[in-house]
Amino acid sequence: MKTIKLLFIFTLFAFFVSATTITIVHVNDTHSHLDANGPKDHHLNGKEGGIAKAATIINGLRATEPNVLLLHAGDLFQGDPMFNKFFGVPELQIMKQLGFDAMTIGNHEFDLGPAVLHDALMAGFANGSFSMLSANLDMSAFPSLQNFVQPSVIKNIGGVRIGIFGMTVPDNPTNIPFPVVISNNITSIAQQTVNDLRNNGAQVVICLSHLGINNDSDMIAGTSGIDIVIGGHDHLVFDTPREIQNLNGANIPIFQAGAHYKNIGEVHFNFVNNTVSILDSRIIHVDHTVAPDPAVKSIVDQLKLDVINQFGNVYNNVLSKTNSDIPKTADRNQRWKDTPLGNLITDAFRNQYHTKIAITPLGLISEKLYDGKITEADVFRAVSYGFDPATAKGFQMATFDITGLELIKAMEFGLSQIGLSDDFFLQYSGMKFKYDQQLPVGQRVLLSSVYIGNKKLSLTKIYSVAVNSGVAGLIPLAGVNATNMVIRPEFEYDVVCKYISRSKNISYHSEGRIKDLNYSPIRITAEEVLTNGNKSTAFPNPFNEQLYFNIDVEKSKNISITLYNQLGEEVYTREMNVQEGKSTIQINAESFNPGLYFFRISNGNNIMTGKVVCTH
Repeated sequence: MKTIKLLFIFTLFAFFVSATTITIVHVNDTHSHLDANGPKDHHLNGKEGGIAKAATIINGLRATEPNVLLLHAGDLFQGDPMFNKFFGVPELQIMKQLGFDAMTIGNHEFDLGPAVLHDALMAGFANGSFSMLSANLDMSAFPSLQNFVQPSVIKNIGGVRIGIFGMTVPDNPTNIPFPVVISNNITSIAQQTVNDLRNNGAQVVICLSHLGINNDSDMIAGTSGIDIVIGGHDHLVFDTPREIQNLNGANIPIFQAGAHYKNIGEVHFNFVNNTVSILDSRIIHVDHTVAPDPAVKSIVDQLKLDVINQFGNVYNNVLSKTNSDIPKTADRNQRWKDTPLGNLITDAFRNQYHTKIAITPLGLISEKLYDGKITEADVFRAVSYGFDPATAKGFQMATFDITGLELIKAMEFGLSQIGLSDDFFLQYSGMKFKYDQQLPVGQRVLLSSVYIGNKKLSLTKIYSVAVNSGVAGLIPLAGVNATNMVIRPEFEYDVVCKYISRSKNISYHSEGRIKDLNYSPIRITAEEVLTNGNKSTAFPNPFNEQLYFNIDVEKSKNISITLYNQLGEEVYTREMNVQEGKSTIQINAESFNPGLYFFRISNGNNIMTGKVVCTH
């Protein structure tokens, strides 16, 4: 009898402590990069990424890891010749073959409007589907899309009921969701969706998010009940998860794996006694050491032939070569803010039309050119935005005339989003200037520093400008008056290809066309906060009664820290002298009300901004 009782107690104990291990495998922002890309081998084949190499890793994880849940955090549209030819249909079909469980709708899924998304889903899911998710889409004015997209789903994985809901970033300048509405009531929608999933029996809740890290952080801080966020939109790679405290004080992890199938994220968690415990996570690099899956590679190779039949041999037509990468972004550690690829593209525009000026925004440059030989496909990926139905190419070109005064308006519009978004940060050819981001919006350009060619800007003089047709369409929205607007027959892609092909070797770098007067010697930057878990400008975030700032300065400085509430009201300010090197500044926040706060750190000439959440 004693033996039976002990056996019963042991069994009961094992029942309560036994854990189910779940494996999340995740990707995001693949942007139709089905073929390997990045640096090339001597056969002009990309060494990194691509869905065939990703398939090798995914299939291997499925065969070896317990209870696999395969997720995509959005954006398979736009970015590669494969998209302009197939509109995402083959990628959906391959994802279905690989056993993807769910994908959230990204902002670029709406670049060509909801009808194109609907038709792609109809074709891609003709013989079966997986869950397409977004809880903050109002599709009532386009109801046929509801046949494919739902707010959430509950999956039974290893006997655990896992609720997954999607979120799509609102207010993105590139997408055209109308008449679908992407709601910006992120926190309230997320909380209601979590409640619905819990009420319907979900034991674990995962947000499959295409909001970006800042929106993810705000969402977590304002909700409870989310266990894990699998994120996208930023193209960031989190080697370790970013943790944000929710309303109940629990730390919720956010995972991102970067773009273009160059990395696969893997997360293991245990579910025991209704509790989620993260065991470990890692980023698996899809590099030259990974062999492509033969079956998927065969599909991709056939797709490439179809692309070649339409666009020519874009994969093997070499235009030039470069001895170093030509990035789309400027080095964040320098004062010069003109970017190598921005300079190249705008030089190509001006060379084509012999205008005084050429302009393009960072938001319409897709990705960098890699060290080595440059093919037409590389250029296609760099300037992939827009779509012309007749040719399946991207934006056409445009020229117009503008006075110096209206040019300043355009420049100020481009500088108005500093600290919020880089999409409208303009790149220029044929001119140079300095700006001061501490000054109010509309007054940031230093007028005396603006030169067109080698002459100072005249506010009354008329200047000719070359842009792509995407920028031309935004001119009225920016409140800028342009005259003699002409949409040119040439395409941006062709113009840039032609320019690059003029030289056997091409080299571009930042050269001081745009200078930031407030380049900050405060060396811990927003990007490091997002990508490095053991550094933080402001911590903890969310904070309770105490808030700390890490400051790192090159020499002794007078520093001011100011915090504002959501109404823009100043709630705290402090000035102090900090010594050279690293220091930590503590703020007593006991009197703060719960909510979102913006901080501003300044040393008189330089500025850093950010946001934090108070939860007490």
